Amino acid sequence: MRHISQKTCIKFINRTNEKHYVDCYSYVGVRNNGAQSISLGYGCHSFGTILHEIIHAIGFYHAHSRNDRDEFLNIQWNNIKDKFQSQFRKLDAYSGKIYTPFDYDSIMLYGSRAFSRDGSITMSPKKLGIVLRFISKKSLSQYDIKSINKLYNC
Repeated sequence: MRHISQKTCIKFINRTNEKHYVDCYSYVGVRNNGAQSISLGYGCHSFGTILHEIIHAIGFYHAHSRNDRDEFLNIQWNNIKDKFQSQFRKLDAYSGKIYTPFDYDSIMLYGSRAFSRDGSITMSPKKLGIVLRFISKKSLSQYDIKSINKLYNC
């Protein structure tokens, strides 16, 4: 949380009696019931993964779900485990507002073998020379920072 607060206008506070708060797994954006949960269970052991889940909590979807993603990525649907195909669906223009150019370095972009049936590539960049990494990401990209500040008008 400190990483996000140092790079954006988002500030986190310890909960006392606030209606909206972060718990333990994440929906995208603030929910009406008050609790904003982020799951940090099995598989959430890296800093980048935890950062990714917090970014969901403040209102962001996956970069590979943007409605313009087909200009930048090839999705290999046959290689994705059935129960995770929803992780790769494109958003409509209303749900997935775009604030910056497509960002291969975004903390919100999965790696190239995410949710693979057998270790095969599930998505690949259309731009030559790009490698899609997820686990090794340890900070927000410059466009992640710009997008957050744009969404929160700061």
